[in-house]
Amino acid sequence: MMKNILVVVFLLITGAFFKVFGQEAQIFSVEDFDLRGNVKSCLVITKYGKEEYEFDAKSRLIKSVTRYSDTDYDITRYKFEKDELTEKRTENYRDGKFDPSISFGNFYTVEKSEPRVVIEKVFSYEKEFLDSYQYTYNEAGKLKAILHSGADGENETVIEHSEKGNISEQTYSLNGVIKKSVKITIDKIENTKTEFTVQYLDGIKTSAVKKVFNKYEQLISESQMSFDTNTKKFIATEKKKYSYVQSGVKNKLITTIGNSESTHQYIYQFDNEETGNWVKEIIAPDNLYTTRKIEYFPEVKPDKKE
Repeated sequence: MMKNILVVVFLLITGAFFKVFGQEAQIFSVEDFDLRGNVKSCLVITKYGKEEYEFDAKSRLIKSVTRYSDTDYDITRYKFEKDELTEKRTENYRDGKFDPSISFGNFYTVEKSEPRVVIEKVFSYEKEFLDSYQYTYNEAGKLKAILHSGADGENETVIEHSEKGNISEQTYSLNGVIKKSVKITIDKIENTKTEFTVQYLDGIKTSAVKKVFNKYEQLISESQMSFDTNTKKFIATEKKKYSYVQSGVKNKLITTIGNSESTHQYIYQFDNEETGNWVKEIIAPDNLYTTRKIEYFPEVKPDKKE
């Protein structure tokens, strides 16, 4: 779980999220951080550092802080108008001082609502224009193109969508060269969803990831694969299988690499809230642990009728 959070935070802070093929700026919510209920804030503490998250009354992430030390940390703030993200500001502090040279702001404007077109402009805190992105959607509301303009000129990512029966697929091409494909298969008999993502280099397949989710949208297996140019097939290099307890938290992970297999057990302590968020995670046998301090919005009780 912590690895997933760190990936999200990395994307939030570096801005790399916007350079990945085919994604508009995402509005993160409580659920994206493995939280439930009316959470106001969450402090995550590991041996690697601390992560702080703040949410609004609509469960949207409005602030995140990554602390590497007492003097080195990054702050990201989000601003909304109605249901639209309008600003994302990232401020970086080093040796206890704000560093404008590596801090920037992202500003979003809805140019057209039907079909949807969104413009993103990125500026440094030194008021230097860095990049702009134009996100264009089709009539079904799916992202179909991203036009990136920056110092290196213009680059266009085109996303093609296809759907047949229980299978849907998206193909991402950068300046006419395929970069990634994602195939999603729904098995109504097994109640599973399989997501197969293939990465390309110069139009040639290089690697893939296969993920299988259960009916609760929980990841139950994941396979990392490399492409064998001789057999023209993908070969699994690492396999992971997850199991969960009734409360929905993960309790076991089995990892297979070649002929080697390892098992990790997950043990949780929960808070006293009805939502049942965990406040301590212990991973055995490594004895790694993560603690969380969670604050909730006060419960709003309905007025009593006289």
